[in-house]
Amino acid sequence: MPYRMLRYSLEIMEKHNLIPYQIVIYMGKNELKMEDKLNYNLGEQNILDYRYRIIDVEEIKFTDITKTDYYDLYALLPLMEKRKREGENYLKECVEAIQ
Repeated sequence: MPYRMLRYSLEIMEKHNLIPYQIVIYMGKNELKMEDKLNYNLGEQNILDYRYRIIDVEEIKFTDITKTDYYDLYALLPLMEKRKREGENYLKECVEAIQ
């Protein structure tokens, strides 16, 4: 993933002359194990220190979204804290928040 993110960043900078703030939103079943950086140091003239942010949707608290007015994020509610909550009851809570 770090190589892909670096490539995306370079393409955006080259094409649009903008510096992107990059975020990866992870929605996987398994525990997050992706690297969020790429770096090497081959001497004073050859250094790379590249980083980006990874957000695991499951780590976002349900209430952190529902107490905002960012309704576009409500679609992610069923994915948040899902391991900490009971299946069907949690989905009902999500539906109630969305309505």
